[in-house]
Amino acid sequence: MELSGQDQNRLRVTGPAGLRLCTLTPEDGAAHHGTPLRFTWAGGDRDRGTRPGFELRTEDDQIRYFYDRRITVEARCPTRVETVTLTPDAPGCARFEGDNGVVLGDDCGGIAHLDFAAVDDTGLALQPLGEDENGVHRFWGPVKEVRFLRGRDPQSRTLTAELPELPQ
Repeated sequence: MELSGQDQNRLRVTGPAGLRLCTLTPEDGAAHHGTPLRFTWAGGDRDRGTRPGFELRTEDDQIRYFYDRRITVEARCPTRVETVTLTPDAPGCARFEGDNGVVLGDDCGGIAHLDFAAVDDTGLALQPLGEDENGVHRFWGPVKEVRFLRGRDPQSRTLTAELPELPQ
């Protein structure tokens, strides 16, 4: 894992392809003027020479630049990943609602910031329609099965970044 962007008062964490399976959390309840901080996956930009990785932002995605701060981050990454497949006949930790709705239970253990896929009878992915007021994820068409990734045996690493003062 590699920290970058501090010289532009931004914080990005990049690394190997499997980095997207990790969960990055600013420690100590870090906030910017009362708004909590979080890491969001951001694609790279070849023209700017940036690699895909996690970028520090406020929870409302309004602020990406931070000044005169020390940020400590916990990175938790699974050492093993498995694909979980659930169906209406064998729902496991999921609840299927009607023919086009799914709720994954907290006990499913899916990687939190990654979406799950719902497929139809032909095995094609269904377009998500969003989440309704009851927390049911709805899809465009009947759901035959859902697939998601579950991480196992996580390892943690702590990273610390220093962001410079506001330029004069």
